[in-house]
Amino acid sequence: MTEKRVLVDIETGEKFDDVVSIRTKQQQDIIDNEKRKQAYRDAQGTEKHPFYFAKMEKVRGADNMLSMKEQGYFLVMQSYISYENMLKMNNDSKLPMTKKELAEVLKIKKAHTINALVKKFVDLGLVSEDKAELYGKEYKAFYINKEYCFRKDVNSRTSVKKTVRVFIDNIKELYAENKIKPADIGFIYRLIPFVNYHHNLITANPYEVDASKDKYITIEQLAEALGMEGKLVSKKVSSLYWGDMAVFARIKVGRHTVLKVNPLIIYRQEGYPEPSTYTEFTITRKK
Repeated sequence: MTEKRVLVDIETGEKFDDVVSIRTKQQQDIIDNEKRKQAYRDAQGTEKHPFYFAKMEKVRGADNMLSMKEQGYFLVMQSYISYENMLKMNNDSKLPMTKKELAEVLKIKKAHTINALVKKFVDLGLVSEDKAELYGKEYKAFYINKEYCFRKDVNSRTSVKKTVRVFIDNIKELYAENKIKPADIGFIYRLIPFVNYHHNLITANPYEVDASKDKYITIEQLAEALGMEGKLVSKKVSSLYWGDMAVFARIKVGRHTVLKVNPLIIYRQEGYPEPSTYTEFTITRKK
């Protein structure tokens, strides 16, 4: 005789009597991670991929207030915003993200570290803590300041002219890589103000509409602009990988080598990148 099980949502009281299986959180995390990996491998322009807009000029402001590690945390946090800029574990989550869940997604293990980080972000106006009323109850919720990123009004040309699209699942998957640290994500965040509209290259004039007038930046010039040592920039560029793809590609322009950012992570144009725009990022791992 088959035992009938009823699943009850302890937060809302909603009952589900058509339960096929029950998984642990660890088992579900493994399944979800594999689904995300398959999604980007099979990615074609016709598929729907969630994204948000990061304001390019505001990155410069955050750069002046945060360390590269803290900027990495900030970028990862942005990948969890809802259309109201509330932090949620995913789009289908019924409740706001808790501080404990925030620590988990940021890979922070110590309570005093996450507490200090949240306090700093709140004090700087990057994040706010407010109450959200859901299902007849009040919950604490974190919101990212819409001056830095947003998901609404995505059809407004004026609102996206100086923004980059950040593909949510891809950033999460990148950060899930064991070798990727918060400062690595922070390095990517610092490059956002330099991403060119035409080819996703790093340039000194990213808002230039005439591609023939693009002013490409070499690794040495980028290091100077970021206030970093050239060796460190070169190391970051060469060592950041995401599954079977590189985060950066070196492109020859005349006698100079310039950088291109993987458009599956951040992208200036509309829609989802065509495969032809990211073939140079595919790598072959030695077994």
